[in-house]
Amino acid sequence: MYNGTVVRLRGVLTCIGSGIAAVCVLTDPNASSATTAVLKIGLGTPNPLLSSLRRLPLVGTLVPPSPDHPVTAKVATYIVRRRTCPSPRALCEGLPGWVLESGGE
Repeated sequence: MYNGTVVRLRGVLTCIGSGIAAVCVLTDPNASSATTAVLKIGLGTPNPLLSSLRRLPLVGTLVPPSPDHPVTAKVATYIVRRRTCPSPRALCEGLPGWVLESGGE
């Protein structure tokens, strides 16, 4: 379900709620208020290997934050993946079209 295109986006992430029920919006900090660009994003699942590396004292600072605990309320660069929906499309109704792969850097 997450096998789409991967891109890096820079902006300010604002999340309401937590976990799988969180609703996150990425906004462009450079856009004027009249032309604000907004992208609805879902929280991703943490990579087990990166999660274990985050616990190591020297390596943990080099690994990007987990997608289930993203950096919010400040400008950061996020890796996001386009969500592709299998058939039937009803499985994806109401889900964001993009999912966080990293929690920002």
